[in-house]
Amino acid sequence: MVEHAAVNVVLQDNYRGGFLAARWLAEAGAERVAWLGPIGEFGHTRERFAGVVAGLASLGRKLPHDLAVETHPQTVQEAARALLDRRERPDGVAVFTKAAAQAVRDAAAAASLEIGTDLFLVGWTVEDCFESEHRAVFAGGPVPPAVVWRAKDMAEAAMDMLTANQADQSAGRRVLVPTRLKLEK
Repeated sequence: MVEHAAVNVVLQDNYRGGFLAARWLAEAGAERVAWLGPIGEFGHTRERFAGVVAGLASLGRKLPHDLAVETHPQTVQEAARALLDRRERPDGVAVFTKAAAQAVRDAAAAASLEIGTDLFLVGWTVEDCFESEHRAVFAGGPVPPAVVWRAKDMAEAAMDMLTANQADQSAGRRVLVPTRLKLEK
């Protein structure tokens, strides 16, 4: 997604997902919330990052500059280890890729931190893939919440956009598929 392109698009509500993730982390007790993942390169991650910043701001808190850790696939493992090896490490982390969730899981294990007790985490996945893409990462341990959306909702919204009366269509139409926070029961 490129924000300034005048094209029709259907997206998951990235901003709301980031907002919900940050609120959950703070309300779970995390005092030092971090972001670990891409920020500037992709429109969807910029929106997720903005949601995290806004979610914390809605509680009168800030995302410290040093805890906004921008990564790329080749740097995420090293960045997660460095983040959790800090003397003043975060106790909450928002991650929005499977690779980042795996990296935090591995770094937490190496630092003898238990996810859900010593470190709170929120991931991100398609709801239909929660079992295979999120729960599987944390097999054998507590499964942290994840921001989810339904692929079917996205497909239906795209089909509605494509089949709508052409007179009603305008370039740059943006449809957001709802996101929610899925918690383990």
